[in-house]
Amino acid sequence: MKRSFGWLVVVIFIAVTAEGRVVTGDEVRVADIERVKPVLGKRLVMCEPFAETPIGTPGEPPTYTARYVKGVIIHEPILFDSSNHGYGWYLSANEPVDYAGGYLMAVYRKYNTGTTGEIGVAIWETADSLHNMMICGQLNANPPTGPGGRGRYPSAIATLEYPYALWTEFWDPAGQDPKYADGLMSVDELGWMQGFWTPPMDFAENSDPGIIYGLWVVMADFTVDMEGIYHIITCWEESLNSNYYTFIHGTSDDGIIWTFENASVDITPYMVPAMNHPQVAYGEDGFTIWMATGRLPEFEDFRILMGKSYDYGETWVDTIYHYTSFDMGIPNLIGDTLWLVTAEGDTVAGVIDSVYTGFTYDQDVTIAPDGSIHFVDTHVYYVKASSVSSSWYWYVPYTGIFDFHSEDNGVTWTASKVADLNGFEPDDEEGEIETTNMVDIAADDQGNLYVAWTDRPDTGLVESPHSSNQYDDYYFRNIYCAVSTDGGYTWGEPIEVTNTPDIPEYSLHLCRKADSDKGGTIYIGFTVPDLTRPFEESPQMLADYVQWLYVVEINGLTVGVDEVTRWVDRFVVTPCIASDKVVINYVVGDEPNARLAVYDVTGRELKQIELKDRAGRYELDVGTLPQGTYFVRLTTGNVVREAKFVVIK
Repeated sequence: MKRSFGWLVVVIFIAVTAEGRVVTGDEVRVADIERVKPVLGKRLVMCEPFAETPIGTPGEPPTYTARYVKGVIIHEPILFDSSNHGYGWYLSANEPVDYAGGYLMAVYRKYNTGTTGEIGVAIWETADSLHNMMICGQLNANPPTGPGGRGRYPSAIATLEYPYALWTEFWDPAGQDPKYADGLMSVDELGWMQGFWTPPMDFAENSDPGIIYGLWVVMADFTVDMEGIYHIITCWEESLNSNYYTFIHGTSDDGIIWTFENASVDITPYMVPAMNHPQVAYGEDGFTIWMATGRLPEFEDFRILMGKSYDYGETWVDTIYHYTSFDMGIPNLIGDTLWLVTAEGDTVAGVIDSVYTGFTYDQDVTIAPDGSIHFVDTHVYYVKASSVSSSWYWYVPYTGIFDFHSEDNGVTWTASKVADLNGFEPDDEEGEIETTNMVDIAADDQGNLYVAWTDRPDTGLVESPHSSNQYDDYYFRNIYCAVSTDGGYTWGEPIEVTNTPDIPEYSLHLCRKADSDKGGTIYIGFTVPDLTRPFEESPQMLADYVQWLYVVEINGLTVGVDEVTRWVDRFVVTPCIASDKVVINYVVGDEPNARLAVYDVTGRELKQIELKDRAGRYELDVGTLPQGTYFVRLTTGNVVREAKFVVIK
């Protein structure tokens, strides 16, 4: 039986008590922390109510507003916490956000003045546009401020019944040697929004420690078979940056108690000399895949690699399948001269040699409900510069983001372009043509596909003081997304999720599960570095700064706003009790006669608010109003919606 929790919301200005605390949207700030005693032998991890500023981070976070773009509703991004730096989310391999059945979750490394390794989790109910949230911290197996308790590279798995958090945690007493790190998982055993997180389970507990060393950077997927058995497949790199990988399969009868297989090393540098961290995905009836870009010993070029299993990842087919650009539907050889452009816009001759196309480091994979495989990647020109180096390397520009999809389990492939990227052609005069992109793909229950990525703005470039990560990218970037409603063959026009060329949106993670409700809904997590507060003394990249953590909901991608507005809660007023201000979030779509006004309890109109945008956020100063009850009324055409708030003194 699930335990229910009582909670009292008296907003920012009054003392708060919380047990299994659920808070409302505009309280997204950390306040005092209360520990709750363990129940039934399980520990209830720390749950935090919110007040003015995320813990330990006194800087000013960027302010976003709701937007209405090309018929799509982009809700106000929710600031939920902060992190000491960006290393927990900057990799594309781990998946720290996920969604299922009306709940969204994010697993991350919380800001903590004593450590960089405290694992936290944030959970939202999505029915009211992320305005109910719970935050928990210190999921670690050992105290994060002590030896061997430092968490790293978290991932999330959201299921209909339970949220799961996965991460790496040192067991080296010094907390430094990557050979000594456990792959851990915790689950809220009472279900969503309860706060009863189990002590972490060890993925390698049944494996020979002489074979399985430190487990790092987890990628995972989850399914339930026809007999009700829960399955989880995970891919870990052994001893960070070693290029040794292991796939560990786990099963459970109830989703709480798990048994993990006796794992072994599955991929070595002798088998695959160079490879990005594999992504894993479950299909139907036990079909399981891993995919990555990498290089096999017998070939010089990077290819798309794939492994297959037919028993949920318990055993794998011996063959590593590999595909060139030509195999995936794009010509390999495209010319004999590559021309480049300098940062000043001067056209210069590049290497005169055969010009090929190929794959980049960032990629993602999903299996749609119809069983089709979709591998998304950015695609580039490159040359074999035999006169310069014996290796293959890329001369950018990028050719774009592609969805490579197969309907026969990887025997044949079709390529479709998701989007051209901004300013990557040889005549580009907007600045340097080298940049990196994070890209993720998701599918909903109706088979619609969604891709999200980062790219520099198409106008108004702003130079960054550092590269985005280990690659050269000295321009701030925005977040974009696109949708396909025909199985990936054609893609809609890209939607600019953030239109902030002066804000360095940094890492991006799209939930692997989308929702066909509300006209096609996706959830994206991203970070923004606070460039006023470096984590490192001499920062070299944007990850070296304190990071603000956000999530954003996007609706209407498959149908447009005319249909989606009947599903979307497009009028939210918070908090309901206030002494200083209330915030009004609204979306009015294409309605030309929208009107927003404030009334007192007698029905007297006190203020009419001009709606300058089709979607937005308005802060109403209530500090001068007498104590009492008031109403905000939104009129759109013949529809009137009303929300109440109470002013206290």
